[in-house]
Amino acid sequence: MSEQVLVIIESSGIQDYVFGSNRLRENIGASYLVKAIIEDWIVPDDYAQGNRQAVGHPDVEILWYGGGNIRLRCANAAAAEAFTRAWSLRLLRKAPGLRAIVTHQPYVENDLTRTHSDAMQAAARNRSTQPLAVPALGLSVTADCQSTGLPASAFNRRGDTHAPELYPVSRAVQMKLAQLEAANKHLKDEFRSPTGYEYPLDFDDLGRTVDESADADTRLDNHSYLAVVHIDGNGMGERFRKLQAASIDDTDYVAKMRKLSEAVRSASKAALQHCIDLLVARISTDGKEVFFTATDNSSFKLKRNPKNQSFYLPFRPLIYGGDDVTFVCDGRIGLALAAAFLEKFSERQPDGEQFTACAGVAIVKTHYPFARAYALAEELCANAKQFVSAHDNDGCAIDWHIAPSGLSGSLETIREREYTKPAQADQSNTSKDSPQPRQLYLRPVWVGAEATTFQRWQTITMLVNELKGRDWGDKRNKVMLLREVLRQGADKVKEFETIYGVKLSKPFDEPTVDETELHQAYFDAIELLEFLFELKEDATNANVSAPH
Repeated sequence: MSEQVLVIIESSGIQDYVFGSNRLRENIGASYLVKAIIEDWIVPDDYAQGNRQAVGHPDVEILWYGGGNIRLRCANAAAAEAFTRAWSLRLLRKAPGLRAIVTHQPYVENDLTRTHSDAMQAAARNRSTQPLAVPALGLSVTADCQSTGLPASAFNRRGDTHAPELYPVSRAVQMKLAQLEAANKHLKDEFRSPTGYEYPLDFDDLGRTVDESADADTRLDNHSYLAVVHIDGNGMGERFRKLQAASIDDTDYVAKMRKLSEAVRSASKAALQHCIDLLVARISTDGKEVFFTATDNSSFKLKRNPKNQSFYLPFRPLIYGGDDVTFVCDGRIGLALAAAFLEKFSERQPDGEQFTACAGVAIVKTHYPFARAYALAEELCANAKQFVSAHDNDGCAIDWHIAPSGLSGSLETIREREYTKPAQADQSNTSKDSPQPRQLYLRPVWVGAEATTFQRWQTITMLVNELKGRDWGDKRNKVMLLREVLRQGADKVKEFETIYGVKLSKPFDEPTVDETELHQAYFDAIELLEFLFELKEDATNANVSAPH
């Protein structure tokens, strides 16, 4: 046995830590800390130039990292213990509430593959035997943190001097808020964005448009929804396992793992930058105000920061840097941005690698409990991944849900209750078999240029454009009536077509598309009429600067 020790660090409970607050400022600080505990505290600034030494620990080598996890090779057990002690103490002081699992595995001589496999098994045991976190509560004279309910130790403005409101916070929240400046700087350093614009710190600044005087006919000017988008790569664990099996020796293994980890980070960053570029390309100004304008000329005004007169981009990445990505944005652009991310992420890399991913998009009211909105986005993403797996495909897929009010139950329960009709309600069902429920929706759908089936994102966007077009655009009541008719079944749809002299068209003129799929696609498209502002690059606006 070698004296060397493999150390694996894995972040734990990230979802609760990052998304457990309804205040975007706290979510931003928490997400930055999740990144910082690995990338800032351990990985040196010149890592890309070949420096693999852990910050402050010359006898600890970084093997590879990504997705909130890192693998380290320590010279001996003493070095591993010293590193873990110092890092853990910093974690407790600087990121209270953020949990991590650290696994030490003695090296098998000249066999990193076996050592890593043994370490992963040990890490799995560590995860399953984690002690339940029971925070120490306060005495009767303590104030409660408004975000966590734990004893407050300070007021929020101690870490966030520009906060719009004053409230008591726990130590964990205080440390999250203290990261806002660093988080904003990192975001601006990582991604290009135009002069005069900034990323919002509050959900209300994501593009919310509220006009209390707006009537039903101008409801598009009265919009208070945000989109929570969660994206997860497909089969990444299997990719890494295959590399492990194909490695010749330790040197080859480490080189391949580093290369794949970097390729994932690069593809993810490029996809997010693509989203920002598409967003910026649709921004225009009249000299006083700044507007986001979709390809169909639907638009909304961007909000201005009253302190410095810059404008807020209606978009904010929270988790990024790997194949697990989460961002929030105005509810009208969430689906278009998610689809654009998937298309860019799945482009073939220079070395021939191709990645795929799935996205879940939860569109909810601006002040809806954020943790529940994220949980829904995560569930939608998982549903899209199951869809991909069921079709033995390695493509990209997207699923979404719009929640105009609260949510009751799981995604499956909601769809069974609100988007499914008993077959006997459809008079066209003449089968002698036992009646089966009738699904009203087509989603999830495939995304990307390689998707060729009817059940793809291009189908939905084409139908939305049709319903906004000349024949339907000024007949909103007819469109809403069609939605109710689609619930009633094929016979009622034919009757509707006859009465109104219309024909539900088949996008792409695909003769194999059956009636059920077509009706499901129309149902999805109608629901998205107010929630799909498409983005396409427009070189004339690409370098827009905000007015001052």
